[in-house]
Amino acid sequence: MGDAIEAAALLETYGKDSSSFPCYLGAIKTNIGHLESAAGIAGLIKALLCMKNRKIPKNLHFQQLNPNISMEHSRLTIPKAPIKWDVSSEPLYCGISSFGFTGTNAHIILESHDTVDNQKDDFHPQKKPKDTHSLHQEQKEHSHSISANEPSKENISPEILYFFDAINKILDNKINHIDINFSLIELALDSLMITTLKHQLEKQFQTHIPVHMFNPTIPIHLLFNSITPYLLKKQTISLQPKFIPETDQYSNHYVKQLLDRASKEIPQELVSVDQQNQRELVIQQKKIIDFASCNYLGLDLHPDVISAIPGALKQWGTHPSWTPAVAYPKIYEQLEYAIARWIGAPDVLVFPSITLLHTGIIPVLARGEGIIFQDIFAHYTASMGCRLAEADGATSIQYGHNDLDDLEKKLSSYSYDQTKIIIIDGVFSMSGTYPPLKEYTRLSKKYNALLYIDDAHGIGILGENPDIQMPYGYKGNGIVRHTGLDYVDDNIIYIAGLSKAFSSYGAFVSCHDSRMKKQFQLYAGTYGYSGPSPIASLASALKGIDINNREGDGFRRHIYALTQLLVEGAQSLGFTVQNSSFFPIVSIMIGHIEPLIKACQILWKHNILITPAYYPVVPFNASALRFSITAANTKDQIEQALEGLYEISTHLKNG
Repeated sequence: MGDAIEAAALLETYGKDSSSFPCYLGAIKTNIGHLESAAGIAGLIKALLCMKNRKIPKNLHFQQLNPNISMEHSRLTIPKAPIKWDVSSEPLYCGISSFGFTGTNAHIILESHDTVDNQKDDFHPQKKPKDTHSLHQEQKEHSHSISANEPSKENISPEILYFFDAINKILDNKINHIDINFSLIELALDSLMITTLKHQLEKQFQTHIPVHMFNPTIPIHLLFNSITPYLLKKQTISLQPKFIPETDQYSNHYVKQLLDRASKEIPQELVSVDQQNQRELVIQQKKIIDFASCNYLGLDLHPDVISAIPGALKQWGTHPSWTPAVAYPKIYEQLEYAIARWIGAPDVLVFPSITLLHTGIIPVLARGEGIIFQDIFAHYTASMGCRLAEADGATSIQYGHNDLDDLEKKLSSYSYDQTKIIIIDGVFSMSGTYPPLKEYTRLSKKYNALLYIDDAHGIGILGENPDIQMPYGYKGNGIVRHTGLDYVDDNIIYIAGLSKAFSSYGAFVSCHDSRMKKQFQLYAGTYGYSGPSPIASLASALKGIDINNREGDGFRRHIYALTQLLVEGAQSLGFTVQNSSFFPIVSIMIGHIEPLIKACQILWKHNILITPAYYPVVPFNASALRFSITAANTKDQIEQALEGLYEISTHLKNG
């Protein structure tokens, strides 16, 4: 039925044109099936390939037309064989019309363009430069003059020097040589670090560089070439960068060999789990202790949670296909009511995920002309929401991590009545630290700004009224209640997920009143035009909140005690541990990848599953053993892990 409706619309718009040229209809479904929400991008890729190759492929498996579709007396036709698509005197045109199962609509018209092979390209050399000096030669005609007090490498442009020095400083000077044929990913810059690089370059050269220019997968000399026009918009200042000597230790060949060795020799990667009993797994016929799960409260294994799902499935089926903008199952309202009571908010709105929530809610709050102030270490998915808001006309500005002076300076540049949003994480995922929320609320009130808090990691662990007996606080109802603040009085929009606390696929945003909730429902595109959360996740989250209210504080006491035991035990063995608050994610620093490989092998000998963190996920010399502690772990399991860490410590000390 959907194809017939689309065909009728295409017939009305394109089929009645008096042009003698036929209009060919194709469908990517005949090749790869329906890709649901990815149907639009799949159609776009096919259209671009058709243009590139100047051929229209036949519709695979086509035998006869849908009886509800008629193409008589129209330009529309379906290609039954490959057709050469070459109109030398005119550009090529192609339209994509795609309706995904989840409500995702894609409509675009493409026009071909001619490429001039001999066109001069000032910023994209045909040959890759081999070092910083040769890179300068490609940029020489675009560089500003250098003053007499510049460094001895005076023939190198200041733009090049600052670019490489900024990368090295972001990596804490851990790399002695930067190979310009490496990409940002190969240099171990994660999304937060790339955002930092963008911010530093913009600040240094008083410019704005579109975020899409920072392609993390291309060689950095090509990336530099592409951003050079933005750096040259303003006059540069005198720079004093540090030159990075070349060594063989960080050559391309060496790093690739080492990563290949790590992927083959680290046993805690890509393992198939045969059985699970609480946090004891069976892998390759061995009983393994699980310190890789992030189900903090252990509710993925709770029998009451599991038993709550079949009844909901019987009532609602697996996945009602209504878009929430039209209808939603009653269990949504039940879950939203339970969450609002639990966290003490007037109301909440449930989304399928935090990523969809950010990309829907942030543009709504920014209203097209707002100013967004984002902590430079805020989660990458919040940055995605900021970029969409920028596309609607908002301005996004970054400030230093928890740097309240920097934030206030930037807030003070805008009028009191201007729409302003401050975005922070409730618990920063890289360090487990908490932001000074009361100071943030002081600034937000002073400058009439909205405080937007992403508490993906804090919810379920941190809660209200923390004390000596319970440093996390009680009820697990999040960083806002942990700090004693109020959502409405302190002008806070609170975001959290349901996965880490309740092992359920979902997220929610607090609403000050019914009017705000209705605004989110109507104008957040990722709410109204996305499918609902699976019924099983809604049911497990609803039961999880009930169990949390009855048993949660006992779980959290247990988690805190286990985390403290692991952190203090590892520190007593001489390890540096990234954990200052006994939050249940513990990174034990190892350093270079080679000792990390051996450390992982030792832990595997002690039957321990952890998450190995190494380059390019983290900087080259910042490899770590990442332990996640849940309520389903035991003291004996922590002691077993410490036995493995003791052997690692002995091995490292003996060289």
